[in-house]
Amino acid sequence: MSKKKILIFGGGISGLTVAHECIQQGFEVHLYEKKKYCGGKAFGLKNEDGLHIEHSIRVYGSSYHHLFQTLREIPTTNGKSVFDHLTGLPGVILASWENPSRNQLLPTAYATPKIRKLLVLLRILRSWHITTREAIQFIRLAMDFAIRSDARKARLYSQKSFAEYARLDAYSEAFRQFLTALLDITVAAKPYASADVILPLLNRILLPGTVAGISSSMNVMNGPTNERFIDPWVTYLKSLGVQFHMTSSLDEVVIEADQVTRVVVNQTDVTEADAFVLALPYQHVTRLVPSLHLPKKNHREWSFSYQFYLRDVPPDLVTRQTFNLVLDSPWKLVYCIESEPLWKNVDFRPDVRGILSVTLSNVDTPGLLTHKPLHACTDHEVQAELLHQIGFTYPELILESRLDATVAYLPEATYQQRQAEFIGWDSFPPNEHGYRWLTDSTLFIPEATDGSAISVETNLPNLFLAGEFIYTSYRIPTMEQANESGKLCTASICRYFGRSYDKAGQKRPEPPFRSLRRIDQWLHRR
Repeated sequence: MSKKKILIFGGGISGLTVAHECIQQGFEVHLYEKKKYCGGKAFGLKNEDGLHIEHSIRVYGSSYHHLFQTLREIPTTNGKSVFDHLTGLPGVILASWENPSRNQLLPTAYATPKIRKLLVLLRILRSWHITTREAIQFIRLAMDFAIRSDARKARLYSQKSFAEYARLDAYSEAFRQFLTALLDITVAAKPYASADVILPLLNRILLPGTVAGISSSMNVMNGPTNERFIDPWVTYLKSLGVQFHMTSSLDEVVIEADQVTRVVVNQTDVTEADAFVLALPYQHVTRLVPSLHLPKKNHREWSFSYQFYLRDVPPDLVTRQTFNLVLDSPWKLVYCIESEPLWKNVDFRPDVRGILSVTLSNVDTPGLLTHKPLHACTDHEVQAELLHQIGFTYPELILESRLDATVAYLPEATYQQRQAEFIGWDSFPPNEHGYRWLTDSTLFIPEATDGSAISVETNLPNLFLAGEFIYTSYRIPTMEQANESGKLCTASICRYFGRSYDKAGQKRPEPPFRSLRRIDQWLHRR
């Protein structure tokens, strides 16, 4: 009996997860990726100049239950796995460009007593002129998700934005700015995001879970993402029999008799299969198969990074080898110094000793130097703004800089000539300099006003979806959500072919205060 053939389009975390799970279920698996490399938004590559480029500073939180399971299954060397490449951070620095005396480390290491973490958080809140009453309110909001029963959550959070649920208008400007900045920087989320998205995030900040094998609730790879994570994964999948088709662009999905019968790749290659998976960004899925009638995603957020390559890393910058959240930066910046000892045994170019990686999450607010939003600035102006907003005082150490590969800054004439390359990209109109900013890494944060949740299953029985826009138990668009969506997608494929899937019932570990949730459930029923 021949194997059922599965075609997966998209080599990001969700597509690789579907390939990982399907090949283990005995399917014939083909993965198609438009680029020369896999990883999607989680890429980290080395360019032709020998410089490492990352899409963004990438955190692996202790709540990444499904992703960590996958990392443990990807072998590397000496009997170890990709999971062993994780390095725990001592904490995150909540920083200020305006008043550096506010800069404080919020501990995230498991070894730090919880009471000390709470006291440090309260001290940080006070330094941002947040009253004791509002500090307690912040803690209450973080606890809210942990102590409510599912039934009460559904009633209280349904169709409400976080701003509405928390009644942010009733609080001081300092409190609103602090909370808004924290959300914007961590996940590019705004107060209009759904309450059932933001409240779990606050809960994880205050009450992070613990995971065996790591030492902190905040972790990073100990080197470039592709080198330490994606490339070993692709190598492993190839060894299992997954067939990769790189530089392969999906141009058409052919539908006949309410089924997908074939696809057209690279304009001319027609391929048939038993089932098809679109593990592509939301905007590409809706463009390729408009008949799916997916609910609209109204608000798009940009988040991307610049890398500045340093000829030296002074001692005071070594202490910045963690996430530095510059809460009062207009462009909502987070930065990290990537060098030894955080990155271990990395093959840097001989003249490079480390990388200053800066990720921004707000392209609409005017900057401090130019007084213009990012999309109105030149590439040079953006770099100057980033360095100014993080308070970087070593410009003489910068050898070169590079823009995230998922973003482009092009003359309008060039864009018009190459427009076919940027189908599905989000863009701003040309600025006064005649240049246009574009991105292929748009984030869609779930809102209270969003329509029905998007499932892995579609109205075409042999077409399945996976990606950050899929409704999962982890609502924030992250690697964890993408990975979980890939497993949900595999479960649906197995059901379609009448097979069992032993990971379909895996559930996320329960947060603390289970007894309180049971009491709340009993009270809610009365």
